Amino acid sequence: MTPISLTLREPAGIARVQEVATLSVPLPRGLAAPGDAWQVETAGENATACQTSAVAAWPDGSVRWLRVVFPATVTARERIEYRLSRHSAASAMPESGLKVAETADWIDVQTGTCSFRLPRRGDRWLEQVQVGKQPALGPDGAQLRLVDRQGQALPARIESLKLAEAGPLLVRIVFTGRISQAGLLVRGDWTFRANSASAQLDLTIHNPSRARHHRGLWDLGDPGSVLFRSLTLEVPLAAAQAAQVQWCEQLAGPWNQQPGGQFEIVQQTSVGPHDASRNHVNRLGELVQRESGYLVRSATGERRGARAEPIVAVHNGETLATAGMAEFWQQFPKALKAESASLQLGIFPEQSGELHELQGGEQKTTRMAVAFGTSAEPAAAPLLAALAPLEAACDPAWMAASGAVWRLPQSQSKLRPEWHTIAEQALVGTSSFFAKRETADEYGWRNFGDLWADHEEAYYDGPRPIVSHYNNQYDPLEAFLLCYLLTGDRRWWELADPLARHIIDIDIYRTTQDRAAYNGGLFWHTNHYVEAATATHRSYSKVNHPAGGGGPANEHNYTSGLLLYFHLTGNEQARDTVVGLADWVLQMDDGRRHLQGLVSEAATGFASKTSEINYHGPGRGAGNSLNALLDGWLASGRKEFLVKAEELVRRTIHPHDDIASLELNKAELRWSYTVFLQSLVRLLAMADECGLNAYLVEYARASLLHYARWMAQHESFYLDQPEQLEYPTETWAAQELRKANVLTAAAQFADAIEAAQFRAKAEWFYDRAWSSLMSFPTWQYTRPTVLALQMGLSAAQLASAALPEVFSKPSYDHSVTPRSRFVPQRERVRRSLRSPAELLAMTVRLARVWRWPQALGATWTGHQVRRFWGNFVG
Repeated sequence: MTPISLTLREPAGIARVQEVATLSVPLPRGLAAPGDAWQVETAGENATACQTSAVAAWPDGSVRWLRVVFPATVTARERIEYRLSRHSAASAMPESGLKVAETADWIDVQTGTCSFRLPRRGDRWLEQVQVGKQPALGPDGAQLRLVDRQGQALPARIESLKLAEAGPLLVRIVFTGRISQAGLLVRGDWTFRANSASAQLDLTIHNPSRARHHRGLWDLGDPGSVLFRSLTLEVPLAAAQAAQVQWCEQLAGPWNQQPGGQFEIVQQTSVGPHDASRNHVNRLGELVQRESGYLVRSATGERRGARAEPIVAVHNGETLATAGMAEFWQQFPKALKAESASLQLGIFPEQSGELHELQGGEQKTTRMAVAFGTSAEPAAAPLLAALAPLEAACDPAWMAASGAVWRLPQSQSKLRPEWHTIAEQALVGTSSFFAKRETADEYGWRNFGDLWADHEEAYYDGPRPIVSHYNNQYDPLEAFLLCYLLTGDRRWWELADPLARHIIDIDIYRTTQDRAAYNGGLFWHTNHYVEAATATHRSYSKVNHPAGGGGPANEHNYTSGLLLYFHLTGNEQARDTVVGLADWVLQMDDGRRHLQGLVSEAATGFASKTSEINYHGPGRGAGNSLNALLDGWLASGRKEFLVKAEELVRRTIHPHDDIASLELNKAELRWSYTVFLQSLVRLLAMADECGLNAYLVEYARASLLHYARWMAQHESFYLDQPEQLEYPTETWAAQELRKANVLTAAAQFADAIEAAQFRAKAEWFYDRAWSSLMSFPTWQYTRPTVLALQMGLSAAQLASAALPEVFSKPSYDHSVTPRSRFVPQRERVRRSLRSPAELLAMTVRLARVWRWPQALGATWTGHQVRRFWGNFVG
């Protein structure tokens, strides 16, 4: 095989020596088996073996995404070219000294420079650390402690610890635990690297309780929230007579020192132009008053600064211990504290002066690292693999040619000039996403990574800037990642990486205790044209909807960006989130999970409805559900997702639909039918990969062509009739690109005559959509930008590469299986009440009392009954 080009860049301005770098590389189907050996080499250097693992596989078992781990030596800001290739004989793997030993009670890791002991259970997160034969950790071990709102210190206890990955270059250990008295869960992983004295901790704290969301309102201060004063990782050091505290306020900055005593650095705000934004209100609706920037308290006094990336060290006897936290200023409030015999990492620091609130179903992940050595001079280098890792990337041309990434064009040549203009403004200038982040002060632990929904200012009369959050509408995460893979421009990754982690932590409703239609769902973008108020990143606030609101729903379910992020990083929380959102589709539609399931087990229709509970034709509800099921299958291989996908296709569309009766010309209600057709195109493109039966493939193809014929003859440009639109904004122009993409895709499944008609109408829509979008002075708003990026990439993909071949001629006559209207569970029960025979049948089903416990146990109503009874009996 041709070697794969890789690039490596040092981002922090600090030289690295044999630091472990990681990246994921896509491979064409059938190219490599999971057990193949790989090597990397640079020009003029010997090849070095890699530690590799399969992140994802093709249906034939060959590797689709390969995770590559290799050592690299690089100077400050240097960029190095590597080549990745297979090899049959083992290359020399550098002697690393990385070893793991396990017993029933603990796991020991020796990195070559340091040894760590992790207990499998209990409140010691690190029990022993040794540098050579010298103990570096105090006898109580490292502990994670939460101080509740009453001031009581509560330990976080480990309940399980297991080895997830063990290789010559990298070891990863996963854990779960809980803070029982606070009702919180903890989980995450430890990462150890060869010849490194550091331990990286990725910690997630999770409130698994449901929000009470009375009347469908999701404000801070909800009874399901947990309030607490602080959460701190405490690292006691081995006692010594003399100690020195040292620190740097920037990773590549100068070091300061003081003899012993206390030191702390606390980041309170972002010091952005709007760091006093109402983005940072508390549960009382009050703006949290904090001093701007960061504060250093040391033996020499106090000083303030703007944005800190600090490292703190304690030189204690013969041992030097250092600590740091990733995104220290971006994810404020954060704190690092040092004393003569301890380091304290303030994940949620008490110094903020405000009670922290973790909402029902909300979680937060924080990356931190501690390192130990014997040198008297502290250095940032041991922590950089966690705080500022080497930037490794794969050749964009290889990425596109691999066939492993859906919607990635083969090249940039098919992208429209308008797309390039929009992409450029997304990265540079006053309308860029970086500038918007500053304008809205989209910083702080709950906000960082999300996009400012500036388009909501168009019909907003309040003070500017509006506080409005985008919450991954139309999957900007996928757009940013595709732009990164296509161009190699690292700025796209700087947008995508924090966005992915924000979605995983904040935007997903992580509970099993609420309605099946809500559990595990993705929260909507915040309300149109009003401030988010105390709803933060959840849609409905009592400030805006005193009469009531709603909750997560199928029309806002975006998974493809998260799946691609998992493939690129191996982040297991991303994979689990994709699978969880696919499971959400199954559960919301499962009639047995609703109280009416006692009398009817029919599907609820919550997975397929769009705009109206009784509309189950093509729309974004069914389209997003179908797409999530396909992603869920790719992430897990679970056949039930494909079974449900087929069910939704049959429920939603038919080759002989009476399209006129669906009133697709009503833009406000039916504009999103193209979302479903785009998901149908993806289903056809994946037909061979999924192993779909020929009948379903032809059914989907015939249905797509049926709608494309209608579109070619009847579809018009929405903005030509602005009176039918509530808000005739630039977004409508961007949505027209969907029509063009559907017609372009349909042309690949049509005969020559129809294909020409479809392409002609598609070009008409492309030209009108791009010119109309760019004619708006507000084309740079977030929503149209995301749509244009996504749809433009899709158009280039369709223009540069044919979709996989499916049946070119109809093999089945679908007229023998006429359309049967789907009737959701609620309507079935209502109809049954009017039929004596059906009423009797329901009575018989209700009399099956042995099913009551199971049915009630799966329903939200059952949860409420049990909670009421538990409170009643005390």
